[in-house]
Amino acid sequence: MQKPAKYIKKADGRKLVNEAIEFAINCGYNCIFLQTAAELPIAAHMYTSIGFVKTHECKRFLWGKEITEQEYQLQLKGREANDAKIAALETDVRTPHEKGSP
Repeated sequence: MQKPAKYIKKADGRKLVNEAIEFAINCGYNCIFLQTAAELPIAAHMYTSIGFVKTHECKRFLWGKEITEQEYQLQLKGREANDAKIAALETDVRTPHEKGSP
């Protein structure tokens, strides 16, 4: 059963990305990408902290307003490097704010 949005914890996003990375590695993919909006800076920070790199950005009219759509990619080269990324995700899923970063 899917949780209503108000009950989703901040760490759930990292767990979901972790599962997607594991799935891609197990399937033998070389690269994965995702799309988000610049209006969601916390999500963008999470993606870049994992190793995703912004590869594209454009303005679009969606949901009744103009947004800046962004695309991020993560290269899946060596399994050892990716295993380390996944381990890091599982170790500390707190946001920078929760860690006490300025």
